[in-house]
Amino acid sequence: MARFAIVVLLLFGWLAARRHLHLPARTDWPLLGLGRLSGYAIYQAFFTVGLNKTSAFFVSVLLSFGPVFLLLFAVAVGIERVRARQWLGALVVLLGTALVRLVDRASAAAA
Repeated sequence: MARFAIVVLLLFGWLAARRHLHLPARTDWPLLGLGRLSGYAIYQAFFTVGLNKTSAFFVSVLLSFGPVFLLLFAVAVGIERVRARQWLGALVVLLGTALVRLVDRASAAAA
């Protein structure tokens, strides 16, 4: 938990030094807080269920899939135009995750 706090402090310090620190309007804070809390609660629920259903190794592989989910969400709400390289990267992550899952299942079946 401390590493996240350190990263946030470093990031805000860097942004402030570059004069790029623009905080959201105070009227947006409650909605941002609700988004943070609900997103974290959903994340924890899925993480716990996933850890119960598969190996810790595969859960860590799935966590690396997070940026792809974020990319798809950004496309869905219309805030991001995805270039071919980004789609290729998402495809590589998907194929790599599928490959790891196949190996994980094969090793579990052999044991």
